Parts: sequence; C-alpha cells; structure tokens
Amino acid sequence: MSGWPLVALGDVLVQDGQTEHIVDTESEKFLTIKLYGNGLVERVIGSGKTPKPFVGYRIKSGQFVYSRIDARNGAYGVVPAELDGAVCSKDFPKFDVDELRADKSYLLRLVQTREFYRKVQDLSFGATNRQRVKEGEFLRLQIPLPPIAEQRRIAAILDHADTLRAKRREALARLDELTQSIFIDMFGDPTTNPFGWETVACRELCLRLTVGIVVKPASYYQESGVPTLRSLNVRPNRVDLNNLVFISEEDNVGRLAKSRVFADDVVLVRSGQPGAAAVIPPELDGANAVDIIIASPDPKRVSPEYLARYFNSEGGRRMTMGESRGQIQQHLNIKSVAAAGVPLPPISRQLAFAERIAETSALVAAHRTALNELDALFTSLQSCAFRGEL
Repeated sequence: MSGWPLVALGDVLVQDGQTEHIVDTESEKFLTIKLYGNGLVERVIGSGKTPKPFVGYRIKSGQFVYSRIDARNGAYGVVPAELDGAVCSKDFPKFDVDELRADKSYLLRLVQTREFYRKVQDLSFGATNRQRVKEGEFLRLQIPLPPIAEQRRIAAILDHADTLRAKRREALARLDELTQSIFIDMFGDPTTNPFGWETVACRELCLRLTVGIVVKPASYYQESGVPTLRSLNVRPNRVDLNNLVFISEEDNVGRLAKSRVFADDVVLVRSGQPGAAAVIPPELDGANAVDIIIASPDPKRVSPEYLARYFNSEGGRRMTMGESRGQIQQHLNIKSVAAAGVPLPPISRQLAFAERIAETSALVAAHRTALNELDALFTSLQSCAFRGEL
C-alpha cells in the first residue's frame, strides 16, 4: 500500500454555492456531464427547446462539478477552459479546488477510477435507479493524497498514456470518415438518392427479419456457452465482443433458435443507440441475440456491408428512425426497419464497395486492437498509481 494519508474530498474541495438567476437563456452556453468519467461538455439545446429562465449556477474554468443524479455513473469532472462561464441547474454542484493541496489533473484521474466509482455508488439512495448523491456525503468520501509533487508526477504519466489513447481514437474517427466518404462517393446521400436508384422496402431485401430474445432474457444466461449479443455489443459497423453473455447450446438450437444470428446477418440496436448497425462476423456464426433486430440480407439483391453502412449513414439513419417525417423515435421497432426504403444500386456496385472498404476495415481492426491494449494499460497504470506502486 502507498502509506499516503487518506483525506476527505471536503479537505481539498470547497463548495461554491453562489447561484444566479439565468434570464437570457437563448444566449447562454449550457453544461452537461458525460457518464463514466468522460468529462464536462456543452449541452446542445435543440431547436425550440430553449430552457425557461431559472435559478442555477454559473461555473468557472478549473472548478470541480458533479451531477447529483448521475454521480454513481461517473458524472463528474473538472471544468475545461472552453466552458468557462457556462450555466447549469442546481443539480450540478460546483466546487473550487484547493490547489495548494491537490493537483487538478491528479484529482480528475483519481475520480475516474473504478474504486472511486464504487465508493460513489455506495452513497446512492432513493427508490428509483436515478439516485441522488448529496454534497455532504460526496465531500466525506476518502481519497489518497500524496505530496503535491507526487500528484503531479502521477498525473503526468496518466495524461501521457491517455494522449496515446486519444490518438488511436482520432485515427479510428478518420478511418470512419474515409469509409463514409467512399459510401457517399459510390452511392450518394440516401436522403436525396442522386443516382436515382430504385428504392425498395427493407423487408423485400431480406430473407429474414426478426428480433432477439425479449422475454426475460436473463433467465437463460449462464457462465459459459453460446455467445449472445446485446445492444451494448452492437456499435456502428462493428461488433464489440466485450461484456458478452452466454446461453446453453441446448437453448440455442431449441427454444431460442429463432433469435440465432449467422455470418453476414445485419443486426440493429433497438434502444440506447437506436439504429446502429453491424454485420455479424464469421466467428459469431450461430450465436444468439437479445432484444436487437436481426436482418438476413438476400445476397442476390443486397450485400450486408452496403445494408449496414446504409443504416449507419446519416441519411439512412434519419429515414429509418423517422426523423425525416418529424417523428423521432427513441426506440427502433421492427416495423420501421421493415418499411425503411433502401436505395438499391446494382449488386455489382455494392460488392465493389465491400472490396474497397475491406482494406480500411483491416486498418480499423488493427487500431481497435491497439486501443484495447492501451485501455488495459491505462487501467493498470491507474490502479498502480493510486496504490503508490507507479
């Protein structure tokens, strides 16, 4: 163990309770906090949804802020310079950091650890899943506090490791932009269909359209067996193999056979990130699925790569989710997918597209593997750092 003293957060954070009547809300910049330690960002206000005047907080760069409602899900962080002067509700308490005792970067890295998450979750109370954490309890949480020079050393190491992760994520984002550009170049924007392709309902392009296990899926789970995908495993244009659940082989070929997925099926998320689509890779041939939409493309008419990229394109997503009709869905239903009009280029052109993105997909896989390794390294460094073993 480190031997560093444990101090209460309240010893290094001083609450700034000054409120302000926010009147001209149209001209204000609003703050929100992303979950799981992903920081403070500007809250985008939709058209026609400008908040009414309210009493809240105006925050300053460098302050520490957390969400009473979502603190248990890692919603806290330090205010970046670009959000200086932003406003928020009183459900986002703000604090000044005693910089003589605590380095802000060290503090930020500390509160992003799993150990700190668990401490905050233990504080949660209430009758629902949105359990508020009060300031007094939050400030009583104990944290290790080494000398300020050691704090800065730890923060510098973790910042460097995080920079490497950010570069990998940036490379992945650029590769995604490249494949989107190839799609638009070859097929045009699905919304305007500039090539005049015939538009065909998705149901007519698929040999099968169904939904994964919906009724009490957890009752089928077991420690090992047949991999089973959930919404969190389906990302735009890829399947994430982390956090898989498993069912028995007997159930997979028996009472749950209807929800099996096979290589080259296209799966779509229903809730959470509705509309996100991915192609089932060969290694998941015969796996199962929970509460996601499963489409089996007719290979004579539509390629799985084209269909998935269509659903993930901005235009395809708007059309499938109903946004082009002003009926934005928070939950994607199978009827919407079945009725979605898909511009249908010649199959030869679709296959040419699949060939063009194959090389890019290989690069994406390599960067994704490297990013996963960096994520594991970062988590290990975090754990060692706050035990005094770095």
